[in-house]
Amino acid sequence: MVLVINPFSLEMSSKAGTVTEGLSLQAYCLEDSVLCCFWGCEVRALQSALQSHQHGPGLCTPELFQDALEFSYHLCQNFSLQREKKEECFTQIQPELGVNDFGFLPRDRYPLVAVLMLTNPETRDNYNIPLFMSADNSSLSGTDEPPTTSEGSGLQNIDLDENGEESESEKEWTDNPGRDCVVCQNAPINRVLLPCRHACVCDGCVCHFLHCPICRAFVQESFALSNNQTHVEDKEEDLMED
Repeated sequence: MVLVINPFSLEMSSKAGTVTEGLSLQAYCLEDSVLCCFWGCEVRALQSALQSHQHGPGLCTPELFQDALEFSYHLCQNFSLQREKKEECFTQIQPELGVNDFGFLPRDRYPLVAVLMLTNPETRDNYNIPLFMSADNSSLSGTDEPPTTSEGSGLQNIDLDENGEESESEKEWTDNPGRDCVVCQNAPINRVLLPCRHACVCDGCVCHFLHCPICRAFVQESFALSNNQTHVEDKEEDLMED
C-alpha cells in the first residue's frame, strides 16, 4: 500500500455565498501554497486542463493552469498561503463584469473553481498530490435552483493522486449515490468503472477517459447503473453472434 499525503485542506465558510456577494474559503496547507479562484470557468476547458495535467508534465503553477484553461473564465483571483496556517480568503466576481448568475443545470460554466497548488518547486516531490481542485456545482448559481446534495458545502474535491491510491474524499463518491457526474457535473452519475468500481461519471463522459477520474486506475470496462448489462456482457453477446 502506498501512503498518500494530501497537503491541502479547503472548506467553504458556514455562511452561504452567492455570485454577487462572493464567499469565503478557509484553507490550510502543510507547505506554502497558492489558492487560485476561477469564476465562470468553462466546463470543457477545465476537463481539457485536467487531462493535460494527468498526461503531461503537470500544471504546477497558476500561470500554467491559466494557459491550460486557455483563459476560458470570467475572473481569476490568486491568494498566497503560508504553511501550517489556517487562512480565510474572500473571493468575489467583479460587479463591472455584469455576471449575476450562471443559470440552471445543465450549464457550460462552473460558477467557481478553486485550485490549490504548492508554491515551492522543491516541496512538490514530497507529496503524492501536487494539485487539489474543488468545483462548485450549484450553491453559487445565483438562482433559486435546489441544491444537488442535502449535505455539505457544494464543493466537490478531486484529488489528483499520481499513485492511484484512494483517499477519504474519493470514497465519498461511492458512498453517496445520486450525485452529478464528477467530470461535467451536468448529468447524473450512471456508470460504474471497472475494476476500481468507482461510480463517478455519466454516460456522456465515460468514453473520454482511459483512467478513473477518482483513483486514476486504468478503466477496463464499465456498466450502467440503470440496467443490469455491462459492457463485458455486451461484448460476449457480440462474439457469440459472430
